[in-house]
Amino acid sequence: MSSTLDESGNKVWSGPEQGPFYHETVSIGRALYYTMSRDHGLIAQINDNNGITMTNVPVHVIDTSYTVEEFQYMLSKTKPCIIFLTSTVYERIRKATEGIDLKCTVVTIDQKLPGVEHIEDYLVGTREKWSKMGLIDKDTIAIICHTSGTTGLPKTVSLSHQHLLFKFGYPNAQRYPRGLRSIAFNSIYWFTGILVYITTTLIESTRIITTDTFSPELLFGMVEKYKPSLFFSCPYELIAMLSSEQFIPDRMSSVTEYSVSGSILLEATWDAIRKFFPTADLYNVYGMSETGAIAVNSKTCTKYSAGKILPGVQLKFLNKEFADGSIGEICIKSEFLFLGYYGDPEATATVVDSEGWVHTGDIGMIDEDGDLHVIDRVKDVIDFCSENVLPLQIEQVLLTYSAVKLVSVVGIPHPHYGEVAAAAVVLKSGNFVTEEEIKEHVASKLSYYKHLRGGVHFFEDLPRTSTAKIKKRVIKEIISNIVKF
Repeated sequence: MSSTLDESGNKVWSGPEQGPFYHETVSIGRALYYTMSRDHGLIAQINDNNGITMTNVPVHVIDTSYTVEEFQYMLSKTKPCIIFLTSTVYERIRKATEGIDLKCTVVTIDQKLPGVEHIEDYLVGTREKWSKMGLIDKDTIAIICHTSGTTGLPKTVSLSHQHLLFKFGYPNAQRYPRGLRSIAFNSIYWFTGILVYITTTLIESTRIITTDTFSPELLFGMVEKYKPSLFFSCPYELIAMLSSEQFIPDRMSSVTEYSVSGSILLEATWDAIRKFFPTADLYNVYGMSETGAIAVNSKTCTKYSAGKILPGVQLKFLNKEFADGSIGEICIKSEFLFLGYYGDPEATATVVDSEGWVHTGDIGMIDEDGDLHVIDRVKDVIDFCSENVLPLQIEQVLLTYSAVKLVSVVGIPHPHYGEVAAAAVVLKSGNFVTEEEIKEHVASKLSYYKHLRGGVHFFEDLPRTSTAKIKKRVIKEIISNIVKF
């Protein structure tokens, strides 16, 4: 990794140089088609629900748990001409499209419904069409995915074919034997789900999927049944796995590689995975939908961090109130960034500046070894008497308390201090602890302005998005309505 000064005098860190592996006119569909056509006997995917093994237009994947109003918001941005769905979603989609007067074809992929087209109608005589895929350019949209929506409605992220192939299309197959089994619970409406789908196809892995909602018990059962070697997960799934009463390390013995992404992996969880699975490789991936992967803490890293900056990525810090240029808001440049928020140029302009830097909204720093540390979210910083309090630092301390399973720290308004820290806490099953004990634990380890003056509030579970990210905005509203100073 190298560092230079840009024209503004800001320090810029760069990952190793890396050119595109695929030609710019090659689509992600062509690359996947070529890989899958190499071995017609290779099983690409196994659906645990039913045992089934199994065109250059933008694809917009949407969370099936959305309400009619949320569907209307998303569909009004992208205005699709055809929608593929399961029968359980049909009524909500019908009402949503009628509500915004969207004329499109709706196709069910499971149960046949009266007067509605079915996927089987499209699977006749298409072999020649699929074999003649057209060429594209660097601005051709391959897929539209969503941000997580932790601070409001999700945004529609447009990704090009070249973005996907540059991030995931390098010839990594030499690392893995063909047919290696992998497991993941990520929805493809989320960027991580797309990552898993493309990566596992290009390395010729057999993907194990299910439509059932993640639980540790389901995970343990599927691992014992299919013996996967790769586990793609988000931090919440690892926390739930480690906290389960049924957790025994031997139940995960077939897994030799853990790839974690989607939100910040806290140090306590990172330590636990390394403790319980010392021979497994742990890859902690940091990135966002708009940029793709930015850095990775791989098996060669011996300390907790977000790891080394990846090839083709440039990084600098926007100082604001965060000191000296080596710490601040993380800003990213890469040869293939996202093409903007589809149908929302105003939102795009708030994230991409005039020089092409994407502002991540994360606070970070680079240490003396060149490892990136993600410290917190800019929007989550608590302003206590003009002191910047980082919630993540308090959360790391709370998770060292043996009875604590999940935690989220937020700032709530205070008439004298501006904002004070408050903690939402989920305890491990069978544990009991008082508010004062937890407050004393934090006070014994952190400076006075980081103490939990907003209280400790116990939850059975924390509100999360469908991608398992904690909804801090909702938690802040709940606690602010409870606490009165």
